Amino acid sequence: MEKGNSRFQAIFEIVPIPIWEEDFSEVKAYLKELNLIGKDEISVRKFFIDNPHHLIICVSKVKLLNLNKACLDLHHASTKEELLENFSSIFVEESLETLREQLLAICCGSDHFEVDTKIKTLDGIIKHIHLKWTVVTGYEDSLKSVIITTNDISDRIQSRKKIEDSEAKLLYAQQLAKIGNWEIDLPSQELTLSDEIYRIWEIEKNEDDPKTDFFISTIHPEDLNQAYLNYEKAIKKISAADLKLRIILKNDLVKWIHIKASIEKDENNIPIKIVGTVQDITEEETLKESLKELIKRYHFVTKATFDTVRDLDLETDTIFWGEGINSVFGYNRNSFDNFKETWINLIHPNDRSRIFESMQKAIQNNSDIWQEEYLFKKANGRYALVNDRAMIIRDPKGQVKRFVGAMQDITNQKKSEKELKARTQFIETALDNLPIGIAVNSIDSGEATLMNKQFSEIYGWPEKELRDVESFFEKVYPDPAYRAQMTAQIIADIESGDPSRMEWSGIEITTKSGKKKIISAKNIPVYDQQIMISTVIDETEKIKAEKALQLSNERFLYATKAVSDAIWDWDIESETVFWGSGYESLFGYQSDQMYVKDDLWETKVHPDDKETILIDVEKARKDPKINKWKGEYRFKKSNGEYAYVLENTVIIRNKNGNPIRMVGALQDISDRKKSEEALLNKTRYLETISKVVEALLYYNDWETVLNENLKTIAEAVNADRAYFLKNFKESNSQELSAKQIYEWAKDGISPQINNINYQKIQLSRYPDFLKEVSRKSHFAALTSQTSGETRKILEEQEIKSTLQIPIFINDNFFGYLGLDDCTSDKIWTDEEISFLQTLSTNFGVAIEKAEFEKSLTNLNYELKISNKNLEISNSELEQFAYVASHDLQEPLRMITSFLTLIEKKYQDKLDEKGKKYIYFATDGARRMRDIILDLLEFSRVGKVGEVENQEFDVNSLLDEIKGLLKVQIQNSKAELVTSNIPIVITQKLALRQLFQNLISNAIKYKKSEINPIVEINCEEKKNEWIFSVKDNGLGIAPEYHEKIFVIFQRLHDKTEYSGSGIGLAICKKIVDSLGGRIWVESELGLGSIFYFSIPKINK
Repeated sequence: MEKGNSRFQAIFEIVPIPIWEEDFSEVKAYLKELNLIGKDEISVRKFFIDNPHHLIICVSKVKLLNLNKACLDLHHASTKEELLENFSSIFVEESLETLREQLLAICCGSDHFEVDTKIKTLDGIIKHIHLKWTVVTGYEDSLKSVIITTNDISDRIQSRKKIEDSEAKLLYAQQLAKIGNWEIDLPSQELTLSDEIYRIWEIEKNEDDPKTDFFISTIHPEDLNQAYLNYEKAIKKISAADLKLRIILKNDLVKWIHIKASIEKDENNIPIKIVGTVQDITEEETLKESLKELIKRYHFVTKATFDTVRDLDLETDTIFWGEGINSVFGYNRNSFDNFKETWINLIHPNDRSRIFESMQKAIQNNSDIWQEEYLFKKANGRYALVNDRAMIIRDPKGQVKRFVGAMQDITNQKKSEKELKARTQFIETALDNLPIGIAVNSIDSGEATLMNKQFSEIYGWPEKELRDVESFFEKVYPDPAYRAQMTAQIIADIESGDPSRMEWSGIEITTKSGKKKIISAKNIPVYDQQIMISTVIDETEKIKAEKALQLSNERFLYATKAVSDAIWDWDIESETVFWGSGYESLFGYQSDQMYVKDDLWETKVHPDDKETILIDVEKARKDPKINKWKGEYRFKKSNGEYAYVLENTVIIRNKNGNPIRMVGALQDISDRKKSEEALLNKTRYLETISKVVEALLYYNDWETVLNENLKTIAEAVNADRAYFLKNFKESNSQELSAKQIYEWAKDGISPQINNINYQKIQLSRYPDFLKEVSRKSHFAALTSQTSGETRKILEEQEIKSTLQIPIFINDNFFGYLGLDDCTSDKIWTDEEISFLQTLSTNFGVAIEKAEFEKSLTNLNYELKISNKNLEISNSELEQFAYVASHDLQEPLRMITSFLTLIEKKYQDKLDEKGKKYIYFATDGARRMRDIILDLLEFSRVGKVGEVENQEFDVNSLLDEIKGLLKVQIQNSKAELVTSNIPIVITQKLALRQLFQNLISNAIKYKKSEINPIVEINCEEKKNEWIFSVKDNGLGIAPEYHEKIFVIFQRLHDKTEYSGSGIGLAICKKIVDSLGGRIWVESELGLGSIFYFSIPKINK
């Protein structure tokens, strides 16, 4: 409760009865959130009975603005502050029922309420009061100002009660137990009844008392047999009559009664009298059923409510959590730790100690309700602001046993409240600046107790000079005759008590400066407060305003032409509707239809939307609190098509709240609706494609995926049937046919999967279909627009619209995906066709993949056989090369030896020509030997398993090569430069031979006038090493960059540069065997850079 500034402060201080001013605006806002405003009484009352905690929340939202001294006397409080601080303690149990009825009045739109109820003084005395409240005029919608009186009627109630108690003490005891007694004299069948019997059966007591047959006729048919059996046992003295049964009253009300009876017999053992009692046990039986239902409802509530229900047991320090712990905060309820300590640890550290202290304080202060706001940690690690409210349950000794309540996530609510507060402040500021004068006068004395600045400004007199009624009339009506006339009229109207007479217009007043004004005034009497609220409006500029209104109407006509919306103006009293030019531009109606009948609009609303829209509009018209209406529906255009429209309407009402005019605008939102629908469809298509593609990736069997997803595909495009047909060629004619393999059909649609006629469909009979297939396009058709064989097969299956999507495998027509609509002439959209084509493409890829994997398996098998044969061939070839190279070297050695001997023995006998021939022969043999050795080396490179990988420093390897090439380096004065040389893991002997060949070539093919410089570098990549050997030699023309790595390819004459033409071929074979690559960058005359890569190998 909050104390605010009251606009009736002066009145409060002089009124002798207890009077309060309260603000119900937040209560009404909360009721709107609960969707209770405007609901019927039964629904509202039931809601608060079922959800009593909402009553407490509503009490917390009432703002107490002010109270007078009589309130202090009533509640035995010494100060206002004391009463305000202990305000919640004045309510007793009966107050909750009163509160429920007040909330019902607010929900039903009432502006007043009156009831007898009870309250408790601050020192614990129960008092009876007559509570009455009235909404201050002008606040009927917001309820920000409500005047309440609480008269003490305890003495009156007590006196009346004493009288009633003395008269009905005995009857009360019987009524309290709801027990009536009865007696039947069996010989005479005379029936004697107590008054409670009549009350139980709810019948009037008169001279024609009901007979036994009447009571028997009211027994529930299902209980009659039990009653007769019980009666027979009593007659035979087996047992006394004692049974519970149901009776049906004249208003179809069913009651439970408990009958006990005994039989009295005469000396001959003949039954002469039956004496018994009847007790109304309806409440007891209903309570039993209600208890069962309440337990069930409690579990349902924990699941249905947006709040998180919890029950903290302080004896076990455990908490029962409702479903909200999962739905609101994301924790798994089944595995969530239910200890109190877990809950405490999820409270934000900054709030933890405060919450604990608050609970202890509530326990110590004997509070019934505990409520706090704090940050609570959700399962995702974020904190939510919660409103935790609990009822404190105590045992008979007052010891706290449980905290039962609910946690509500108010993160968004707090944000909304902040925005609402800002909006409310804006509205209040605007109201304070309205050009309306307001004053409050005492009915008894006529003295003004409240007056705003507009009141004095409109009358043109200072506020202090207007407060006395007599001087007021003298000032504003200086002419005695006019003053007498107006005074008599105003007083007569006020004394009539008729509010409709207390409105005056066209009154001429005179300001202090002598200026004449025309005003309208209105008085609102509040008799129980003995005050009169007066309002005044300056209408001097009324004529100007009327002229401005005329101009505004002209502007309105122009505006209807300027804006893109369709503007309309309905004058309800004249039953005419104005349509703006937007109805022509948006919907095609001619401009000569500017004024139309008021019932024309109804004929343009789509039949499916009409009933809902008419009910909603009528509801808004009848509710005086509603001044705006907004809705979406379909509106018929002049061409018969329908457009989706958004309507915004302003309802203009008269002073009685009745609608007299409605002005609105229709905005064509068809494009937006189409976009929204397209977006939803696109999302659904993407989800379906994702599901199918994921299944295709997960499973190798595309047929299973297709069969299991036919339903999903059909539902995505609202089809009644989906199927897949696979093509095959007939064995005899080789004619292309199709066979239905899989199918899904909606309930109520006949499946065709077992129809033998569709297990061999000759496609040549459907040329239109094949024509589209040849273009790799889809085939879509309405049965009504087909003919021949196509129409026949569609009608046989009761198809109205069909769509066939072909599936191609390696450009071959494999089969097709079909979808049918059997209920309507569906036109397949581009989006649907594109979606289905995407699916068919994915299935095509999956089928191709399956076919490829099958062929790949066969190919791998063939390749394995070929590799085995190749290994044998390579082994034999290498053996041959090795043997051949050794066998060829022996004849060459013999030729060289004999030629050398001839040269030595006959040196003096040979002429120069003979010596030259011998030189040519020995040189040829030597070169032949080098070629054989190189061939032998070439055949050895890359033999699998001969050399293992090892880790070594390439710098050390290069030092070894420098030693091997020492003579060549010294003779050529070559310079070797290395940088960024790494430690690698590879075949060391292969890499040594590779570097040796490249460095040797770099030195050999140098320019004659320049000393060779050889630069060796390495660059590290993610998965490999890139080595380079750069020289400043002769260079290589680009057209030879590939040729030089082929065996026996030479670019220079053998007389100029020695060599066999195998060196670089050996280098390439070495790099290939190591799993790398080799290439050259060079230009003639600019030197060369040889690059090669070797893969990185882990230790």
